[in-house]
Amino acid sequence: MRTKSSLINMAVNVFGQFFNLILAFAGRSMLVRYLSVDYLGVNGLLSNIFNVLSVTELGIGTAMLYGMYKPVADQDEQKITRLLNMYRRLYRLVAAGVAAAGIVLLPFLGYFIKGGTQIAHIRLYYVLYLLQTVSSYLLTYRASIIFAHQKQYISNFVTYIFTVVRYLLQIILLAATKNYSLYLLVQIICNILSNWVIARQAGKMYPYIDKDKHSLPTKEEKRKLYKNIGAMSMHKIGAVCVYNTDSLLMSAFVGLRSVGIYSNYRLILSSVSLFFQQIFASFTASVGNLGASEKSGKIYEVYRILYMASFLCYGYGVAMMALLFRPFITLTFGKEYVFGPFVVCLILMDFYFGGMRQVIMCFRDTMGVFWYDRYKPVLEAAINLVLSIILVQKYEIAGILMGTVLSFLFTSFWVEPYVFFKYAVKEGYRKKLKRFFGQYFLNFVIIAAVTAAVLLICSPVPETNFFWFLIKGIAGTICYFLLMTAVSWKREDARKLMSAVCGRLSDLLKLNYGKAFGYKLLGLRFLCRLFPSKSSVRYSMEMKRRKAVKEWISAFCGSMEYGGESIKDEKGKGGQRPEEKRVWCFWWQKPEHAPELVKICFRSLKEQFPEREAVIITEENIRNYIELPDFVYQKLEEGKISFAFFSDILRMSLLAEYGGIWCDATIFLMDSPEEEMRNYEFYTVKGRRDKTYVSENRWSGFFIKAPKGCPLCAACRDLLCAYCRSQEELIDYFLIDYLIDFLYENDEAIRSLIDSVPVNNPGCHELQGLLNTPFSESAVRKTAEESCIFKLNYRGEFQKETVHHEKTVYGWLAERTADK
Repeated sequence: MRTKSSLINMAVNVFGQFFNLILAFAGRSMLVRYLSVDYLGVNGLLSNIFNVLSVTELGIGTAMLYGMYKPVADQDEQKITRLLNMYRRLYRLVAAGVAAAGIVLLPFLGYFIKGGTQIAHIRLYYVLYLLQTVSSYLLTYRASIIFAHQKQYISNFVTYIFTVVRYLLQIILLAATKNYSLYLLVQIICNILSNWVIARQAGKMYPYIDKDKHSLPTKEEKRKLYKNIGAMSMHKIGAVCVYNTDSLLMSAFVGLRSVGIYSNYRLILSSVSLFFQQIFASFTASVGNLGASEKSGKIYEVYRILYMASFLCYGYGVAMMALLFRPFITLTFGKEYVFGPFVVCLILMDFYFGGMRQVIMCFRDTMGVFWYDRYKPVLEAAINLVLSIILVQKYEIAGILMGTVLSFLFTSFWVEPYVFFKYAVKEGYRKKLKRFFGQYFLNFVIIAAVTAAVLLICSPVPETNFFWFLIKGIAGTICYFLLMTAVSWKREDARKLMSAVCGRLSDLLKLNYGKAFGYKLLGLRFLCRLFPSKSSVRYSMEMKRRKAVKEWISAFCGSMEYGGESIKDEKGKGGQRPEEKRVWCFWWQKPEHAPELVKICFRSLKEQFPEREAVIITEENIRNYIELPDFVYQKLEEGKISFAFFSDILRMSLLAEYGGIWCDATIFLMDSPEEEMRNYEFYTVKGRRDKTYVSENRWSGFFIKAPKGCPLCAACRDLLCAYCRSQEELIDYFLIDYLIDFLYENDEAIRSLIDSVPVNNPGCHELQGLLNTPFSESAVRKTAEESCIFKLNYRGEFQKETVHHEKTVYGWLAERTADK
């Protein structure tokens, strides 16, 4: 699931960034054509001034996003809401701080421009930039919940649409009016609208965030949050000073024109860098989920794969920009806007070093280890500023860039890897750190050699027009990948990277009924995620996707044998056997190590079924009760199937073999359902018909009563095992519901079995939302009027008391089942 979400995020980022880059350069070339290069300098200068002012954000966004990963994974809506409320308040303070600092700085604007400027109304332009910056902080906080759910593609898609509209309008207005104020006004309006649409979309996707706008995090939650903000503030200050002072120093010591020329290079660099960063940012939430759920060895393995991907991507960026910088700038703006080879070399070194930090920074931010190097960014910023001011006196622009590169080598180059390996990887970090520096040096040499070879091989290609520019780019790309393949194909990390990328994509394409179906399913999944969860378009796409899956399931099941006669013949022989008096549960680890909520559910189970034997299947005892095929255990150990899928095979196997009741580990029984179940040979929780779900609420897999040899359970067992044996990818999380649906549609006996069960326990999901609310006997009684079986989720932070020391529903459940 992590990989799929990451790939969809990446796809949207790739296409969106490509079109934005084309339009951005079209707009800049029009700006130079209709006004002057000094206006590019104004753009660069003002952007950097407000990036410096954004230091007041103090890393709040990163710290808040990190704090959301666990509650999102645990589906803890109340904690998410509390964090967002806090986020909103903090960002309002940030907006006020930026506004105040911007107003104070306005009279001193002239000091940032060497020799002054002939551009009129520059203070008006400054105020417009200030308005844009302040307004962004009032809305962007809501986008964090989209990012925490690994759905960045939604916010990015909206941003890209408005960016395209903005560039088109700016180009038209420049051509028609040559008015820079209108140019900036369009930019402000589009940015505000983009943030508003994303904020509104977040509210539609997660409506619970608007139900309570007053509750705030607990004291402990605030303590952790402020600690993380304190650490991230150092990183924020350092990053802002390192990456946004170059243009300010150029303007103050070299001139506004140099800022305009440099800004062309920066736009290319930032676009390419953003392109790669968003590829890796697509994995950020996935890495956060990984850090919360996996061991050190797995974290290191994933890091190595992503680091190799970073090396190949940023190496390609260096080679292509070294090859194409000069012809592109010349064709777009003119030869007078081209820097010399030494300056370009420094620009590319800064790009490469910054890019190769991204993977470690991704792990650092999402795993919360940014506390340990919190003073490093300030030191780096100080070194950068001092060296740049000293070197600019003699080397001008090259001196500023040398200061930036040297400050990185003196600090981040060794501090960030040390912190990551020591506090995130942990196991054997010294050995792994030495390996990192050895690989870093080797990679740098490889990139330098490959880039030089690409320049030499492609040098005969002319640079007279964009056709030859395109030919040169294609030739360079082919040379780069041929050369990189030659030097990297034997490297273990490269092979793992190819296996991870190609393997996961090809698994769906390996489904037995053709690649065409695999592509169709991938496309429908992608389209579904572009639209709000409750929109009619999303529903229509989801129905098409579901139809495609059903067609595949029908073809798959139609070629299989299931529900053997030996099992079917057992049905109905004699009275109820002792095995059929069992209640089956599953918890792979020992039950005493289960979360407290699961223990509460287990105790309720024993309380409400006193005449039944409760059997909790674990890793230690599973083979005492059931023999599953070896390939099932093997795929579980290799991580090719999840515990959820494994439990589907297990439940149907146990019920087919023994009969009895299957009860998920997170089922809480408020009362005994024995009396109602006694009238039915087969029984399952069955809600009111709802086509939103695959099952349409006709059955529920989390609670099933069945006799030994039940045809439904036997058939599902055989089909699940056949699927596990023959497929490498789970076609849908709710595969078991698709299989039952197939049997329901094609087997009269099974359809009659399911239809014989009346609607029951319609409120089985309502108790979950009450767990952290103050206990009210009337509210609990109302919830239990129609339901005695409740499906809960143990992932979350549950409190036995509120902040006002009132007993919660969760606390009442714990007391109710204590010592049972």
